[in-house]
Parts: sequence; structure tokens; C-alpha cells
Amino acid sequence: MRENVPLRALRGHELRGHTPEDTIAAHERIFERIQAGDARGAAQAMRSHLREAVRDVSAALNAGTPLIELNGSLAGQYTAGLTINANGAAVKGLIVMLLGGLGNVPGAMVAGLMLGMIEILSAAYIGTTERDFFSFLILILILLWRPTGLFGTRTAEQR
Repeated sequence: MRENVPLRALRGHELRGHTPEDTIAAHERIFERIQAGDARGAAQAMRSHLREAVRDVSAALNAGTPLIELNGSLAGQYTAGLTINANGAAVKGLIVMLLGGLGNVPGAMVAGLMLGMIEILSAAYIGTTERDFFSFLILILILLWRPTGLFGTRTAEQR
């Protein structure tokens, strides 16, 4: 038995009667077969160990799902009047990401500041209902002008 594996790291596998020692023994069987060059035996040992792990996870999910549903139904009574709509924030995040250039964090920061200024000015001078319209208009115009965004770079394939 390998002594360098801490048993406390394996706690929690005892849901279906598996102890940390069982898990270590299963891993040792796999390692012994790999070292012996028995690929088929190692694959079978991994498959059986994986089946046990999937059964453990399934049991945990099956036990936890009714509790989550109960929690949701009880919490729903207290928060019936509250509605949280995060779709607007997600759309704004998408617009900022596209304006700044995909994968460009400084570009996204500049695009976020720019989009915020455009929305504030359009809400102040034109009206709050057209604020989202101007966000999409700016997105379309900038992507027509620069398809990679303001700070996006072209790859060698696109040149």
C-alpha cells in the first residue's frame, strides 16, 4: 500500500460503503497492471473503478435533488414578488466582449467604458427606452467597420 496518499483527501467516498482504503486499493490495482504492461487488465480495472464512481455520483445527485426542489419551493414563497432578470447584463457583456475584441481584456475594459458613456448620453439626451437600441447600433457599426472588434487582431489566416 502506498503511504504517500493522505486518507483525508479521500473522505466522502463512503456514501455507498466505499472507504478511502478501498479507493487506494483500486488505484493500486490499476497502477500494478499498468506497470506490469497489462493494458487490457488496467483498462478493465479503470472501467470498474469508474463505474463505482459514477454510481456514487448518481446516488449523491439522486439524494440531493429532492432537497434542492424542496428548498426552491420553500424559498419561492418568500421571494414571490422579487424577479431578477440578468439577461440585460449578459447581453451587455456580450456586446462589450465583441466590441473590445475576443480574448482582449484591455479592449473589453475600454469597450465597457465606451458603451457605458454611450448609454448614459443616449439616455440623457434621447430617452431611456432607446438606450439598448444605441448599444446594438454601435455594435453593428463597429463590427461592420472592424469585424474583429476595436482591439482585436487578425490571425495569419485572415490576412
